Amino acid sequence: MRRWILSLGLAVIGLATLISATPARALVIAPQPGPQRIAAADAVIVGKVIGLEPQDVMVQGTNYRIAVVQVSEALRGAKDAKMVRIGFIPPPQNPGGGVPIRPGIGRGNVQLQEGQAGLFLLTKHPTEKFFTVGFGGLVPSTNNPGFEGELKDVKKLCKVMDNAKDMLKSKDADERFLAAAALVAQYRTARGPKLVQEPIDAAESKQILTALADGDWSKADQPRGALVPSPVMVFYQLGVTPQDGWTFQNGTPAQQAEAMQKWLRDNAEKYRLKRFAAQGESK
Repeated sequence: MRRWILSLGLAVIGLATLISATPARALVIAPQPGPQRIAAADAVIVGKVIGLEPQDVMVQGTNYRIAVVQVSEALRGAKDAKMVRIGFIPPPQNPGGGVPIRPGIGRGNVQLQEGQAGLFLLTKHPTEKFFTVGFGGLVPSTNNPGFEGELKDVKKLCKVMDNAKDMLKSKDADERFLAAAALVAQYRTARGPKLVQEPIDAAESKQILTALADGDWSKADQPRGALVPSPVMVFYQLGVTPQDGWTFQNGTPAQQAEAMQKWLRDNAEKYRLKRFAAQGESK
């Protein structure tokens, strides 16, 4: 239960970070970047809703409707599953019956229905035998001309995540950037209670910062919810402060990106990326 509540809190924290990154668009709500969403997911699948179970499930005061999803491809987790059960929170009914009340904007309530297909990023329910799907956890394939491209990006990210440390040594700058983004998402996503921050290996930290600096900074204005994040988005996840030599007050987005890239190059040897870890957890 704690992990589930913490994940919700982290989504809010991540959202606040992304909103603060560009004040001019502070009212735009978007999910976390792809690596962070994938790192937090217990399963990533491609599938289709083939039906809804006839009875909702009440768990600790929360009502879940259960969709049965046929798995056509498992990218991470659920490797042998042919079917998975996905719980989602249906809209509340009007007190007098009739048309359900529409869920509030920004709550992230994904509504599944029979025939719906796409990419699902899923989290195991802490006590029940079904997954849940949260904000940004569904990329529909229907009426989405960019779906194949998005799916290709996710497959690439999943592949990189499974071999990220080795991919930092790739000759391809894009692959090195993806590996760095995946590792930053892994290290900087907090999970569990009683967390501490501890520095990672110095050589790996240098590789990550260098790979970020070598990324495509022309994509600094990429949409916040993009499956492949911009270097600016990944930089914000590092958690650097003025104590680390990072200061930027006013300027254009291009000037900000230039300052970030310079900081990465200047500090690749000196700064140690920190990861969240439970107290007493070994590296």
